[in-house]
Amino acid sequence: MGDASKAKKILNWEPTRTIHDLVDDMVESDIRNAVKDFYLIKKGCKIFNFCDI
Repeated sequence: MGDASKAKKILNWEPTRTIHDLVDDMVESDIRNAVKDFYLIKKGCKIFNFCDI
C-alpha cells in the first residue's frame, strides 16, 4: 500500500477514500463484468479471457 504522507506534506493533499472503499469498488466492478460476460456467453458471444493468454 502507498504512503500518502509525502503528498500530504508537499501538496497538502489527503485521501478521501479508504482502502476498503477501493476494494469494494473493485469487487463491484468484477461482479458487474462477470454478470455481463454471463449474458454475452448465454447469447453465443465469445468472451476474451485474460487467463487464456
